[in-house]
Amino acid sequence: VESNLNLYRTLDVQSATSLDVDGSGGSSVFTLISSASDDSRIAALPAGASITGDLVFQKYFTGGKNYWRHISSAVLGASVADLQGEMLVSGFFTGNNNGTGGIHPDTEPSLYYYDNTIGLSSETMDDRWVNYPSSSNSELFTTTGTVARGYAAWQWNSGSITYDLTGSLNQGSIDFNPSGANEGWNLLGNPYPSDIDWDNAGWTKSNIVGNAVYVWDGLNYWTWNGSAGTGGFTGLIAKGQGFWIMADNASVGLTATESVKTSSEASTYRTFTPETTQLFEINVSASGYYDQAIIQFLDTASFNYDIADAPKMSNLVFNLSTLSADAKELSINALAGDDCSFAVPVSLTNTWEDQYTLNWNVSRELLDMYQISMEDQFTSETYNIHTESNGFTFAITSDAESAKSDRFVLSFTTNPVSNDYQLLAEQNCEIGTNANLTIFNSQFGVNYEVKSGQDLIETVYGTGDDVYVTIDSAWLNSGANLISVKASSANCSSTEGVEKAVEVEIIEEPVITFNAENNMLVNQGGNEGLWYLDGQLYSKEPSSSIKPDLYLGGVYTMVVDNDQCSLESNEYLVTAIEELAIDANVSVSPNPTTDFITVNLDANRDWNNSIIEVIDLTGSVFYQNKIQSNNYTINVKGYDSGIYILRIYSNEESKQLRFIKL
Repeated sequence: VESNLNLYRTLDVQSATSLDVDGSGGSSVFTLISSASDDSRIAALPAGASITGDLVFQKYFTGGKNYWRHISSAVLGASVADLQGEMLVSGFFTGNNNGTGGIHPDTEPSLYYYDNTIGLSSETMDDRWVNYPSSSNSELFTTTGTVARGYAAWQWNSGSITYDLTGSLNQGSIDFNPSGANEGWNLLGNPYPSDIDWDNAGWTKSNIVGNAVYVWDGLNYWTWNGSAGTGGFTGLIAKGQGFWIMADNASVGLTATESVKTSSEASTYRTFTPETTQLFEINVSASGYYDQAIIQFLDTASFNYDIADAPKMSNLVFNLSTLSADAKELSINALAGDDCSFAVPVSLTNTWEDQYTLNWNVSRELLDMYQISMEDQFTSETYNIHTESNGFTFAITSDAESAKSDRFVLSFTTNPVSNDYQLLAEQNCEIGTNANLTIFNSQFGVNYEVKSGQDLIETVYGTGDDVYVTIDSAWLNSGANLISVKASSANCSSTEGVEKAVEVEIIEEPVITFNAENNMLVNQGGNEGLWYLDGQLYSKEPSSSIKPDLYLGGVYTMVVDNDQCSLESNEYLVTAIEELAIDANVSVSPNPTTDFITVNLDANRDWNNSIIEVIDLTGSVFYQNKIQSNNYTINVKGYDSGIYILRIYSNEESKQLRFIKL
């Protein structure tokens, strides 16, 4: 870059190249603009890319208040004097701003960093702040180095300001070098010229309590642990912003790469949705101030303080937290929730006499799992979380009892297991394929044991919606398979529901064979179905076997079906038994018919000792008589629609004609 250039949006380096931002002579000025309307950033640099030379990094702050800000630098080589060009810094060092801009000559320092390695273990966080610079404003104001440091700076000017720092860009992989000394708190700084996301994949974290990151907004500390956050903070750390972590032990580690950068704007906090996870959000407000605490249910957590929890950091205003079983104040309290009932104390400290509002936001899953209430131990009022969703107001007065930190208690009791769930099994057509089971209207927090007989197939967890289970084919045999489902509480062994059952029917493709012992056609698989002769329905009711008409003959088939599918058998040819045919004219009319048929017999033949009968395709006899004349009228009005056979036979010969009843 060989001329002055201002960046207002995003610089995105697309290839492994080197960009010299201050030109070959080092005289060009490349400025990363930050203002109320524009906020520039440098996107993640690809492998092999770099930015060389010095540039100007700007950070804009809105005005309106004098308060402490936690800030950082995205460049190396800038000094405190550079910062003082826009932000007044008081203290006991050469070049301070004491006595100017309305600052008293003897004013205490207004720039600090936090060092948890100093002081005794018995001392508090207030004892570990180090005023900076120690001797001269020529000392560097930098975020990288031995520690990726954040700073606490008092904003003397109540109006908006934009500080700028000149130096070479922080880039690539950065080790924050946090310390696990004493209570383990570390004030670090965003070292990049971009907002960064605590949840992005470019971080390497170890032994950080609760996976929690904290930011300060001038009055409150807000927390994010990767899935839940207070104050609308969701882990987006603005460029130029300081942030906090708490080390679990001396082996704490934190490094970042370029991929932690994000294009999202951290100045506008994203909000999490309690409906999507097991969260209980508690809010308290008074006189325009508010604080928030979260209870989060995790299988890996416990009721005591552990690494899954995020400790509470003290605000300038009142402090809302919940207590672990061992009385640790927590901003995010991770619980296992594996007891039938339990209580969680709610702590409110640093209060003043005022009217307060306490309300909550609870995920649907927790409401399905527990009966939840909030007790005010000062007034002896109990509030049902399910029915009083708007919360309540309370007063802290001159009565010391009203200001006790343990005034409120949350109580959780596991809901009874509902028996309203329904089962539906998908019927299947083939052996060797899986079947699907649906549990409708499942209850959150309930385990559903899916069994075949006494054998457990699978345990699934209720979601509050429909749950789908795949039943492996190894559990299924041909025919009806009885599958049972038993509901029981996931976190309270004494709470159980009823057991329900459903059939999963597996049908096989029918195979017709002939049983010579009883002259029956049989489905080899045993399933029942409808039988057909020459494509016409032969049986009225489903059966697994049928007696064929051995005199009529024809092609027999069978169809087996259920609600999901239909399978057709092989064709089985039955050859009619040979008889001497009657050599005579016989006719049936009308054909088709609706009510009567007329049978005309050859008058030139002697019909003595002959029988006339009407049978259906199953061999059932509907009419039978000894022939005594050459003409018969037979009433078929009451017959079902279908194909019928008129059969005339004597001892040695026969004749058959088919007619259709409509």
